[in-house]
Amino acid sequence: MGVPANITLFILVCAVTLSSSSALDRPPLTAYAEFVRMSCDATKYPTLCFSALSGCTSFIRTSPRNMAMAALNVTLVKARLTSAFVEGMSRARSLNPREAGALRDCVELIHSATDEIKGSLSELRTINGSSFERVISDVQTWVSAVLTDEDTCLEGFSGKGMDGEVKRQVSARVGTLARTTSVALALINRYASVHG
Repeated sequence: MGVPANITLFILVCAVTLSSSSALDRPPLTAYAEFVRMSCDATKYPTLCFSALSGCTSFIRTSPRNMAMAALNVTLVKARLTSAFVEGMSRARSLNPREAGALRDCVELIHSATDEIKGSLSELRTINGSSFERVISDVQTWVSAVLTDEDTCLEGFSGKGMDGEVKRQVSARVGTLARTTSVALALINRYASVHG
């Protein structure tokens, strides 16, 4: 089961709205925005977290579950964009054989990561009291696997002869995706701890 289009669209609109306005132009934080900031402070990348999610406060409100879902939605959007970028790069004719191989592996890994994120979102949508422990454990495992997929993709570009523009561009995109995934996992863990 996929992610509802209205939630993905809402998160995407939040991201576009947020990127089109300056932080200096915003009014003081509302209670919902303060909840987002407090939640983001518990992540490894609080600034990234807040900039990605503060435009979605009317969806998140003060719900740790909605916060985790919003973070996963943002991660899914980022994964899809990263996947398209890496696939496009893999078709370049100027690649050396090692770059071509690393990009092929990376395409598969990012596809796998995208599927794991979609599965996690689907599970969080159906979570309830009786299934909470099992579902949250599955989601934590899958999102951790996403981080492993991203790291494995980047490891493919290590070693001699891999320090060119292809590595730089892939590292930038996948690195941003990995930080976004890290934020989502931290917020999922926070949801698990608050629920427990």
